Amino acid sequence: EFQNGTTNYYREFAPGCNFDVGSQNWYVEVNGSSAYSDNLTSIGTLKVQIYGDVNATYNSPTGAQAFERGATINLVSSLTDDCSNNVTAANVLYNVTTGATSYTCGSVTNATGHIYTCSFDTTGKEVGFYNVSTVGFKAFFNNGTDFEQDGFEIKSTPALTNSTINISND
Repeated sequence: EFQNGTTNYYREFAPGCNFDVGSQNWYVEVNGSSAYSDNLTSIGTLKVQIYGDVNATYNSPTGAQAFERGATINLVSSLTDDCSNNVTAANVLYNVTTGATSYTCGSVTNATGHIYTCSFDTTGKEVGFYNVSTVGFKAFFNNGTDFEQDGFEIKSTPALTNSTINISND
């Protein structure tokens, strides 16, 4: 706690899980102090901004699960905060990489509370093993990331098309 030479007063504190994240209305009341005049702030004039941490967890697919090229893969992550509460109405970004090639999975949906899903279309993508990074972010939270090495594999099984057998020359 200190005073910076003006009428501003600063105090740092660790709010723990007893306070909600965001911009909170607080008030200060000084009574009977020998160092300060009795005073009371008006509600709404003192804002305290409380920040939390997002914990992002990449859920699936994992373990180099194989998908045929052309399939759509649902990438799934969940978000909680540093107090183990579900983080809803947040934003999630998926980055999918193989070798030097990187893709961003767009249009993430939040179907159930803290579960975030993105449909990744593998049409035209390189065959190989893919790493997945997920980043969760929301106002008044520090971003959270998770990484899955070889989360899935895109394979391309050869297919025989337009085959014919001509047995007339036997």
